[in-house]
Amino acid sequence: MKHKTAWIAAMAAVALTAVAGCSNGGATAPTGSRSAGALSMTIHWPNRTRLIPVDSQSITVVVAAGAQILQSQTVPRPATGTNTTTVTFPSISPGSVTVTASSYPNADGSGVAQATGALSATIVANKTTTTPALTMSSTIQHINVTASINPLAVGKTSTLVATATDGENPPEVVLVSPATVKWTADSASAITLAPSGLTAIATANTAGSHAVTASESESGKSGSVVLTITATPPATASILICDVMNSQVIGLDAIPPAHPQVYSPTTTQGFSPQSAIFDLQGRIIIADYPYRVLRVDDLTGANLVEFHPPSAASTLAIDGAGRIYYRDDNFYINRIDDFTGANPVKFTDADFNAPSCIVPDVGSATSSGPIYVLDTVKNEVFRFRDMTGAGVVTLGSTGSGASQFDLQGFGANGGEHGMAMDSQHRLYVADFNNSRIVRFDDITGKNWTVFAVPAGNGSTKPVSVALDHASPQHILFTTANTVYRMDDMTGTNLVKYGTAGTGAGHFNSTVGLAVK
Repeated sequence: MKHKTAWIAAMAAVALTAVAGCSNGGATAPTGSRSAGALSMTIHWPNRTRLIPVDSQSITVVVAAGAQILQSQTVPRPATGTNTTTVTFPSISPGSVTVTASSYPNADGSGVAQATGALSATIVANKTTTTPALTMSSTIQHINVTASINPLAVGKTSTLVATATDGENPPEVVLVSPATVKWTADSASAITLAPSGLTAIATANTAGSHAVTASESESGKSGSVVLTITATPPATASILICDVMNSQVIGLDAIPPAHPQVYSPTTTQGFSPQSAIFDLQGRIIIADYPYRVLRVDDLTGANLVEFHPPSAASTLAIDGAGRIYYRDDNFYINRIDDFTGANPVKFTDADFNAPSCIVPDVGSATSSGPIYVLDTVKNEVFRFRDMTGAGVVTLGSTGSGASQFDLQGFGANGGEHGMAMDSQHRLYVADFNNSRIVRFDDITGKNWTVFAVPAGNGSTKPVSVALDHASPQHILFTTANTVYRMDDMTGTNLVKYGTAGTGAGHFNSTVGLAVK
């Protein structure tokens, strides 16, 4: 009767009284063979406030002789106000039987058994036997505790989650009552806990390694996680790189970095960061394609907030008013005011083929200046007057000359940040197959300037480009596995960081680049 369940809710406890008394006489024999007997048991359902077992919606009773199952019944929890259910098994051959009762979270007997118990009974010919009292015990064998962030710095928080599993192979999740879980830390001064049933928020106060334990009172089981707390947080990341094939966002404080950081959350569906930006408060917004858009305070993952757009988001941008732009899988350009999704606006253009990058002209916080979109299949830059899609002007064609791009294949490698704008409103494009960064003053292509990506460190095809906020601004760009910084379009003071791979200082398909 067991079925796997993939979620955690409240759990069943112990001490379910199944029946009362034992009798070999005084009852009328069941209809049928005169040599057969019957078995009757009364289930005393616990009051819901007692949580014994909490949220159990059914009990399955199985009568067996040895390995042979004779009869079974699944009894749903009765209506509110009714506390007992009588279960009768007619026409059972005389002899010894085993009665097993298991509680389940669903009325049809599905889910993982929350509590179970068994006893022996003797069936007497022509009589109805009632079983003695049966006490059910919790099926929990293990309590597992996980931390959303570990290690974490002093002053930062981590969300802890307790999960109960049974003794099956592989183990199955058992429902746990929040009221039966208690959280403790081995040092109350080092870690402050804010428990809430199956979860707890741990705030780090003192550097060191400290254990946090979750104990489940009815099963008597407990589990721990050791949190490693660092004395001071690393330097704040000012550069973000989406390393999509390694399923992580890399944060750098400089190139080369002194304190590189990694954000790679564990999720049920995996983590696929296609685009990352800083908002006006310095928080980090990530398009985890195709599942969600998330926002965290920093690369420790603190204060995670999620937004689930109607269609998957792959490209992110932000304007001077803090409004968020993204491209969806229907090739619409979308804008929302904030992470609640307020005031959604969207447009598309019949001439789009693969719009892969959005650059709003930031202007001022009150400006609603033009919006630029890079189409990596048509090899064109589109400029729109506003989010109505009006006033479209284009620049570009396929080629390697002035006002030409060759971005074919760019989409498979990224393109989400293949265009950027500097403080003088000049546009930069990572011209993928032409192995160059190009800059031009406006949508006319005026003052077309080229920087050729040098060979000698893997791919020369630029994927993303960005400008920092120094004065004068530095130009940053990535190839598949390397990030570069230079002073200007002549390549002065060109610095590079990273090689292909999976460890520290390695990348595997950089598809996004953002600078704070």
